[in-house]
Amino acid sequence: MDVGSPTVDQLRIFLAVAEHGSFNQAAKKLGRALSVVSYGIAALELQLGVKVFDREGSRRPKLTDPGRALLADARAVIDEVDGMVARARSVRQGLETELALAVDVMVPSTASHGFSPATSRNSNARMLCSAMSLLVAKEVFMANEAPVDATERRRLTRLIRLPEVQDRVGLGRSTIYRWMAEGKFPKPVQLGGFTVAWPEHEIVEWIAGQMGRRDRGPG
Repeated sequence: MDVGSPTVDQLRIFLAVAEHGSFNQAAKKLGRALSVVSYGIAALELQLGVKVFDREGSRRPKLTDPGRALLADARAVIDEVDGMVARARSVRQGLETELALAVDVMVPSTASHGFSPATSRNSNARMLCSAMSLLVAKEVFMANEAPVDATERRRLTRLIRLPEVQDRVGLGRSTIYRWMAEGKFPKPVQLGGFTVAWPEHEIVEWIAGQMGRRDRGPG
């Protein structure tokens, strides 16, 4: 039997059940009836031809081996769909496609690394982060540009989505998520829901590290 194409709704249900470990909790999270969630999982399994949850002998559904293998793919697909919807919403509303953020130099770099504004879930703004004193930041944004060579700058970066990450590193989405779980690849910043993005400088540093290991050779 050929493998069918699951719907976006089925994938959202799959992710919700996997995240909450319960059909009831997933139904509450999604605002759907329990029967709809159960039917969605059954339909997904029928489309894919595999069982994604083991529901026998336990009150809580457990991911099967195929389910675990497909989870990263499902998350990546939903991330892409959410990104497209956010992009369309931004274009329709005429919102800015770039968001500049100033982080005071007194803020530790580890804290500013994971910074993500609450509004990012409902926008598709490209994020530029620059570390500088608040006085310099005021002058910068009054002039509507960031000084690339400012001595007080710590980091200028942006958040990039999965397709651009894949294009840069030459890896498939499944490999990226598997290596993330194994600690071999940078983890993304959570922007809201299932939407994530990677700090560009971390991807650049990862690529440089791979090239460095190649140049050093074995041993």
